[in-house]
Amino acid sequence: MTLIRRSWEMDILKRKPYGWTRAALVLALGVQLNAPPARAQVALDEVVVTGENEVQTHLRKRRETHSGAVNVVGEDELRRLNTPNIGDVLSRVPGITYTDEDGRGLRPDIGLRGLPPRRSEQVLILRDGIPVQPSAYSEPSAYYGVAAERVAGLEVVKGGAGILYGPNTVGGVINYLSRPLSLRPLAVEVDLRGENRSGAFGNVAMSGTRGRYGYGLEVLRKQGSGFRENNGYKVNDVEGKFQYDLGGGARLRTHAQYYDERSGTPGSLTPQQFESDITQTAKPNDLFLGERIEGDVAFEQAFGENHKLTLPVYAYYFRRDWYIQDFAAGSGLTLKNTSTQNLREFNVIGFDPKYVWTYGGGHQLELGGRVYHDALDRRSATGPVSARRGEGVETEKLDYTTLALAFYAQNQFSLTDRWNLIPGLRYETVRMERKNNLNDTSGGMDVNALLPGLGTTYRLAQGVRLFANVSQTFRPPTFQDSFEPGTSASRDLKPSRATTYEAGVRSDPFPWLSVDAAAFRFDYKDRIVVSGGKAANFDTQSQGVEGTLNVGLVSLARRVGTGEAGAAPFDLFLSAGGTLQETEFINGVNDGKNLPYAPRQTYTWGLRGEWKDRMNAQIQGRYVGEQYADDANTSAVNAAGTNGLIPAYRVWDLNLQMHVAKHVSISGGVRNLFDQRYITERNT
Repeated sequence: MTLIRRSWEMDILKRKPYGWTRAALVLALGVQLNAPPARAQVALDEVVVTGENEVQTHLRKRRETHSGAVNVVGEDELRRLNTPNIGDVLSRVPGITYTDEDGRGLRPDIGLRGLPPRRSEQVLILRDGIPVQPSAYSEPSAYYGVAAERVAGLEVVKGGAGILYGPNTVGGVINYLSRPLSLRPLAVEVDLRGENRSGAFGNVAMSGTRGRYGYGLEVLRKQGSGFRENNGYKVNDVEGKFQYDLGGGARLRTHAQYYDERSGTPGSLTPQQFESDITQTAKPNDLFLGERIEGDVAFEQAFGENHKLTLPVYAYYFRRDWYIQDFAAGSGLTLKNTSTQNLREFNVIGFDPKYVWTYGGGHQLELGGRVYHDALDRRSATGPVSARRGEGVETEKLDYTTLALAFYAQNQFSLTDRWNLIPGLRYETVRMERKNNLNDTSGGMDVNALLPGLGTTYRLAQGVRLFANVSQTFRPPTFQDSFEPGTSASRDLKPSRATTYEAGVRSDPFPWLSVDAAAFRFDYKDRIVVSGGKAANFDTQSQGVEGTLNVGLVSLARRVGTGEAGAAPFDLFLSAGGTLQETEFINGVNDGKNLPYAPRQTYTWGLRGEWKDRMNAQIQGRYVGEQYADDANTSAVNAAGTNGLIPAYRVWDLNLQMHVAKHVSISGGVRNLFDQRYITERNT
C-alpha cells in the first residue's frame, strides 16, 4: 500500500518548488545572473529574448502538424507549477495515470489511456528524443526518472506515435525537452530549495553562446530524509552540452550526463500500519543504488531550406543494485537477517538517423531508421543484510542481448492549404538472446513487425485544427516474460500489437484560449499479462474521451464586449481537463473485467489570477476515480494491503508567485491543501 503525505519547502532561485505527500507548504526565491547578450535579437535593458527558442518552436510545430492527440507543457507552465517532482506535471495531462511510489519522484510510474503505470513499462520515455529507460525493447522498467529541474518542456504524443518512435508506444510517448543553451555569452541560474519532510535541493545551470560555439553545464544535488522511516536519499546529477556551428548549414551537438542515487526504500504498509502510523516501515534496511552514464553526439546538416539530415548516436550505461531484506516464511512481518540482491547492469548503444525533405509546395517526406543494441547483465544473490555486490551467494546469473533494426517512412501530403494527409509505414526486426550462466543454457527469439498508419489534419480556422488517425503499434515480449527461468526455454509468447483509432480537435485561436478534445480506442491483441509469476497473451480493449480547456476570463469578456483579441493586463484563467475511459479484458479467465490501475474518471481543474507576468496566484485540484489493483477486480482488501479496491481521492494545491525585481522572484504554495491521505497503489 503506497500513500502520499505533506511537506513544505523553501527555494532560492529562478525555479520554485513544492512538497509532495499530504499537505505541502512551499516558499521560493528566484535569482538569475546573465552576462551581456551576444546577438542583436536580445534586448539588453529588458533582458528579453525576442522570438522562440528551440524548445518553444518544437512544441508549437508538434501541435500544428501532428495528426493525433498531443499535449505539451512549456517552460512558462513548468515555472508556474514550480515542482521538483515531474509527476506533479504529468498527473495533470489527460489520459495519464501517475503513481508515486514514495513521494520523491525518483522513479515515477506512468501509464497512458488505461495501461498499467507500474515502472512505466507500457510507455516509451525519451529525453530530447533519446531513450531514457534501461532498455527500450527488452526491459523497459524505468528505474531512473528525468529531474523536473532539467525540463524546459515536455510533449505527450498519443495516437500515431508508433510510426516515428517504434516499440512500446501503444498508449503513447513522453518526450522531455532539456533546457536550451542561452544566446547570451553567459547565463547562470542557481536554484536552492529546502523542504521540511523531503530535504534540500540545489541546481546550478550555466550556458552561453560565443560565436560559433555554445556550451552548457548543470549540477544538481538532491538529498533528504523523506517523511517515512528509511525514506532518505541522495542524488547527484551532472550534465554538460556543447554545440558547434560548422558552417554551410552544418552543426554538431554533444551531450554527456552522470547520475548516481542512493535511497532507502521503505516499502508498502498494511492497512493496520496505514491507520496507526503512516511514517513507519516494515523494511528498515532496504536500499537502492543507481548509476547512469550517458553520452550522445548528433550531426545536423541543412541543405538549403528544404532538406535536413540528422545523425544522432547515443550510448549509456545504467546500473542498479536493489537490496531487499527477506521476510521469514510464514511469520507475517518478521524479518530475517538476509537480503535478496537484485543486481542489473545495462549497456546500450543506438543510432537513429533521420532525413526530412520539404517539396512541391508544402509536402514533406520523412525517412528514418534505427540500429540499436543492448546487453544486460542480470544477477540475483542472497547474503547478509550488510552484504553488497559480490558478497552474496548467486542464485541467478543471466546475460541478455538485444539487436534491433528499424526503418520508417512518413509523408505529409498537403492536398490543400488546409488539408493534410499523412500515410506512414514502419518495419522493425528484433533479435533477443538469453544465456543462463549458472546451468549453461541459452535461448533466443526473433520479433518482426510491419506497422502501417494513416493520419489527417484539417485547419478549420486560424488556430483550430481537426485531426484523425488509425495506426498500429507493437511491444515485444520482455526477457523476464519470454523465457523459463531455469532452462532458458522460450515460452513462445507473441509480440503484442495494437490498432489505435483516434479523432479530435486542437485549438489555440488566441493567446488566452486553448481547447483540446479527443476520442480514442485501441484494440490490444496478444497483450502480455503476468499472473502468478506466469506470462501469457490476452486481448484487451481501451476506449474513451479526453480533453482540456484553458481560458482567460477577463480577456474573453473584453473580446465579447469590445472586440479586442489581445491578452488583458490582468486576467483570471480557468483551466479544466479530464478523461473518461472504459477498459476491459476481452478473452481469458478475466473476460469482461476492468484493467488494473485504470480509473474510469480523472479530472483536473484550476483558477489562476495573473497580472502583467509579474504576479500570479493559482489554486488547482485533481480527482482520480476508484481503481482495481489486480486483473480479477478484487474489491476486498487483504490483510497485507497488497490487493483490493483503491478508493477514489481528490487533492487540492495552492501556488503563489511574484517577480519582485528584474532577476528575482518569490513563490510559495501548499501541496495537498486540505491534508488528504490517500492510497496510490497496492504492492509488496
